Amino acid sequence: KESIAINKSLLALKDCFHAVASNAPRVPYRASMLTRVLRSCFADPAHRTALVAALRKVPVQPPLFPRTMSM
Repeated sequence: KESIAINKSLLALKDCFHAVASNAPRVPYRASMLTRVLRSCFADPAHRTALVAALRKVPVQPPLFPRTMSM
């Protein structure tokens, strides 16, 4: 349930970014608690927003069923 709530908040955040970027007449701030908290960041043109992501390299695994016949 927690991951569902996180995904909904991130989707609402994406919708706010999209609305601001496209100069939409309405920005859906009330869609989640996250966007309500960040509302001042969207509404004030003096604010600058940065997105920080933590990434890690995932090793590539060989296929489960390697081809046994050449094509």
